[in-house]
Amino acid sequence: MRNFKWFAAAAAGALILASVAGGWTASSTQAFVPTSDLRINPLQMMTTAKDLPTQTYQDQTFVF
Repeated sequence: MRNFKWFAAAAAGALILASVAGGWTASSTQAFVPTSDLRINPLQMMTTAKDLPTQTYQDQTFVF
């Protein structure tokens, strides 16, 4: 039983070490920089929006 616990602990440690080392070596120092020609115009999005859903509710303020 002791050998199994030791083996399980060693396997878990190896798995953690492999995942950390793999993530560290796979990372790059180059950051993703989007191109400057990609711009979002919120005013155009609001003026050209069509068929948007509307919310309706039943006004029950004067229910007797």
